[in-house]
Amino acid sequence: MIIAVDYSRVPERQAEIHERLEAWARWVRVKPQAWMVQPMFRLYRSKPQWEMPEIQAPINTLDALTTEKQVAGLPDKHRKAIRWCYFWKTNPLQAARAIGVSREDLARLVDDGRDMLKNRLQSS
Repeated sequence: MIIAVDYSRVPERQAEIHERLEAWARWVRVKPQAWMVQPMFRLYRSKPQWEMPEIQAPINTLDALTTEKQVAGLPDKHRKAIRWCYFWKTNPLQAARAIGVSREDLARLVDDGRDMLKNRLQSS
């Protein structure tokens, strides 16, 4: 029997750390480089003309760096689960297999990892 796991559920007690981790993930995420496009197509259809601008809250880089240091200090499985949940966002079954846990345990690792980060970031 397969049990559905909701990985997007964030408990109310973790709302603040969730927002902080979302900002951290935007800071960590690598943007595509313009040099990947052939030179003759670089300026073709400029984004401002054809796409709606995506307005996001500015990222506090010092806070993101502090969060990165705390995430790096988590136990191995919790660190991988947090990075998967906020940064990689791949298939949960593949992530669970890569970490060596069940899908339910992956959700538990993310939840526990958020609690650990909340405690660590409050004390620092």
